[in-house]
Amino acid sequence: MWECLELSTCQCSSAYYLGDPAGKSPFMDPQKVKYRNLADRNTLDGGCDGSYVWDSVVSLYSRLDLTRKADKLPALSGIAKREQKRRHGDQYIAGLWRSTLVYDLMWRPSYSSTTWYTRSTAWRCPSWSWASTDTHISPSWQPIGEKYVTILDVSVTLAGSDPTGELLDAYILLSGLVVVAEFTGALPPDRGESLEGELHCNGHRERFVMDCERDIYEDKGGNRAIRARDSLTCLRLARGNLNSDYVFYLVLRLEAEGTAQCPPTYKRVGCIEAASERGTSTKWHPSGTKPTVLKLV
Repeated sequence: MWECLELSTCQCSSAYYLGDPAGKSPFMDPQKVKYRNLADRNTLDGGCDGSYVWDSVVSLYSRLDLTRKADKLPALSGIAKREQKRRHGDQYIAGLWRSTLVYDLMWRPSYSSTTWYTRSTAWRCPSWSWASTDTHISPSWQPIGEKYVTILDVSVTLAGSDPTGELLDAYILLSGLVVVAEFTGALPPDRGESLEGELHCNGHRERFVMDCERDIYEDKGGNRAIRARDSLTCLRLARGNLNSDYVFYLVLRLEAEGTAQCPPTYKRVGCIEAASERGTSTKWHPSGTKPTVLKLV
C-alpha cells in the first residue's frame, strides 16, 4: 500500500473504481488528506460547527496505532496548533479545549473489532482526557443543552515548552451534583460489545460504559481493580441539546480523601448516558441536593 498527501494506491489497484482508473474511491483517501480536508473546511464564520472538526480529528486519530504510545499528544501537536489559531488562542488542555471543556469531557469509548478497552500503563494524560486511553473514541457529536457543573480551575504542567506537547500533570477543579453508587459487577464483553458495568443507588440501577478493561482486572502494573460492592461516584455533567432525554454522567473512582486544603481527588473510569424517563436524575439527586467540589486527575 502506498500513501502520501496526493495519492493512495496499491499493487492490485483496488484503490480505484473498477474500469475507471481516473476515478479514485473516496474511501481510499489517505488519512493525511482527510485531516487536511477537515481543517480546510473548518472556519469560525462558516457553516461548520465549532467543535465538529476537532471531534472528527480526535475520532479518526484515536483509531491509529502509534508505534510509541507516549507520542499520543506530541504526534497531534501540529493539528492542535492549527486548531488553536482557529479558536483565537483558546487554551489547549490535554487534548481538550478550555472554551468547550464540559462538552469535550463527554467522550466515550467506541468499540470496534480491532481495538480493546485499554489505558496506558505509564501516565501520559489525566484520566478525563481521551488521550489517556488507547481505545477508539466517540465524541458527543451534539451540543450541550444544559450544563450541570461549574469549572472552578484548570491546571496543566507541561513537560517542555510546547503547550500542545507532553504533560507532567493536569487536573480540573469543578463543582457539581454527585451520588455515590455501589458497583454491582461487570461482564467482560465478547468482541463487538461494550464493556459495561452496573451501579445501584437509592433503589435505582444504571448501566455504564467502562473506559478501560484494566479497571476491573489487576494487571502486572499493580492497577487497583474495581470489585463488586465497591463505591463509585457519579457526577452529573450535562444534558444534550439534540436529544434532551439523555443526561451525561462521569463515573469516578475516589483516589484521595479531601482535606482542609484540597477537595477529594477522583479518576474517571467510565460514563453514563442516562435516559431521563428512567428517572436517574430525580432518584439519584433528590430536591435540595447541594453541589460538591471535586478534583479530577
